[in-house]
Amino acid sequence: MHTPSYLTAQQLETWLTILGHIEQATVIAATAEAYGRTEGYALGLYRAGVITAEQRDELVSVAMGKQAERLNALEAAEE
Repeated sequence: MHTPSYLTAQQLETWLTILGHIEQATVIAATAEAYGRTEGYALGLYRAGVITAEQRDELVSVAMGKQAERLNALEAAEE
């Protein structure tokens, strides 16, 4: 799992928890909601000046990849 070194321990714990919600989603709507939370958290960190725009983009990219993996798994389970 992606562990960005630029986050504090508390921020990292929050990030991994939110990211984990994507992996635990059992329906497509829950996956989208969890992804939205990760994107919002990354944006909040950026707006607070905690991370750079590049770091925000990296976090969002990781979340997007996790969402794609989960959506693929959910769609395969439906078949």
